Amino acid sequence: MKQTFSVQTIALGAALAVFALLSPAVYAASSVYTVSAVPVDVTAESASKAREQALAQGQATALTQLLQRLTLQADWPRLPTPDSVRLDSLVAGFAVSDEHASTTRYLAKVTYDFVPDEVRRLLRGNNVPFAESRSKPVLVLPLLAATDGSYLLWEPQNIWAAAWRAQPLAELLVPLIVPMGDLDDVADLRTYTPGKADWAGVQTLAAKYDAGSVLVPILTLRKTAVGLLGDLRVQELKPEGASETRRAVQGADQTVVMNDAIQGIAAALQETWKTANVVADGTASSLDADVSFNGLQQWLNLRRSLEQVPTVRAMRVIGFSVDGARVSLSYLGSQDQLATSLAQRDLVLRLAGPGAWVIEPRASATAPPAPAPTPAPAPAKGPS
Repeated sequence: MKQTFSVQTIALGAALAVFALLSPAVYAASSVYTVSAVPVDVTAESASKAREQALAQGQATALTQLLQRLTLQADWPRLPTPDSVRLDSLVAGFAVSDEHASTTRYLAKVTYDFVPDEVRRLLRGNNVPFAESRSKPVLVLPLLAATDGSYLLWEPQNIWAAAWRAQPLAELLVPLIVPMGDLDDVADLRTYTPGKADWAGVQTLAAKYDAGSVLVPILTLRKTAVGLLGDLRVQELKPEGASETRRAVQGADQTVVMNDAIQGIAAALQETWKTANVVADGTASSLDADVSFNGLQQWLNLRRSLEQVPTVRAMRVIGFSVDGARVSLSYLGSQDQLATSLAQRDLVLRLAGPGAWVIEPRASATAPPAPAPTPAPAPAKGPS
């Protein structure tokens, strides 16, 4: 049924924006090589020793999470263990939050920044292929089924949306973001019917968050004799169409059910993306392409976008005119993987003729956008 959002609901959505901004799922772009909010809790003979041990333990935990983030699950048993490497050479820096200490105990959340080249060297030295290109964000609209058949989205009673916001999913290779729920967000969904697989109803909000697709996980919670059952429908909405998968999640309580469901959805998305974008070795290929643009500012933006593609190791300008440039790219992986990476920055790589490659902004491109990853229906292990 068609569901409308009242003025009260809009006000509640605005209030939720404050919660969203303060939650761990921060929407600002972060580095793939950053691991945020690692919890540490150590007791030792003194506060200083407890802090020292806690930070070391946090480094090891963060490294494991990072390596799993970049690699396929099938390769996780072959990953180097933290005690087998020099962590100090891998960590560029760290930041501490929520810090608490007594004379013998230290608790905090620590964010670690790793040195990309050192992590790449570590993985290649152990012959583990990895991916580091990110997809466009996937916008998540968590709908919780109410007892009257309606769906909760912006309302504070939507514990399903709160569970999504509490997960640090914005740093993954496929970033998952939940909208802030401010007045503009609510207005942007004014034509959307919750539960209906309709791209037209969500495309305005998707564009606001620069999302390539919209994920609508619809959760219905039911009590059973042994705990709680979550019936889960996951719709993925894209400009080219929609798909839907279903699964059931069993757990002792709603926290277990919701967290397991979120981890399964996120992990399937990551695995699909990594499978398509993993690079087996560090051997670089080269490609010359003509880049078309309108004016100096667009050229500067295009050049910046090309330089930010992780698999592009070097770019050299070999020709320049008032409306175009010829560049030589040194890149890792296949041409298809390069095209996919460029597509995440709204650039299209196409063949205009024999050996004549062209890179152009998507708005002027004739080629369709690269598809965003689709979650697999089978449950998977949690993402890292």
